[in-house]
Amino acid sequence: MKIAEAAYKARVHTLKLQTYTADTITINERYGNFAINHSKSLWDGKTLHEQYEQAYTP
Repeated sequence: MKIAEAAYKARVHTLKLQTYTADTITINERYGNFAINHSKSLWDGKTLHEQYEQAYTP
């Protein structure tokens, strides 16, 4: 509600709130497209599931 109230006070015309969990976006697997294999990435050696699990807003 605090976000909605702040948006109202800022005269926002549209507000979209979207939630997710890692399980609703991807599966927890370490192969193929589910693994991050980029040596210059902070996520190298991790999975997409691990990335989404850390990045979501509870």
